Amino acid sequence: MFIELKGITLEEILNDRKKTIVMFGVEWCEQCQSLKKEFIELEPTERKRDIDFIYCNIDRNENISDLVEIQKLPTFVSFNRSSVVLKQEGKTKKDIIKTLKSFAKI
Repeated sequence: MFIELKGITLEEILNDRKKTIVMFGVEWCEQCQSLKKEFIELEPTERKRDIDFIYCNIDRNENISDLVEIQKLPTFVSFNRSSVVLKQEGKTKKDIIKTLKSFAKI
């Protein structure tokens, strides 16, 4: 399932799911927008791993980026329930796939 955070907190989402990957980005970042498209396209192929995909625009959700200490964009953070298990700064689709494969093994 792909979710874009709008009017719901990350905590509410994470409490209901086992494995979640959150992409943190912003609208004005070309690299973020390009990878967001790749991220959305990967989601249907990853359903078999039971991993939910969430996009978080940190301009609209600043408190969340502070909570998980985002330093660079885009950043992918993998959660098992509400615990951070993996954080990856991403630059390419290959980086996203690497994060997914690492996370799927956890």
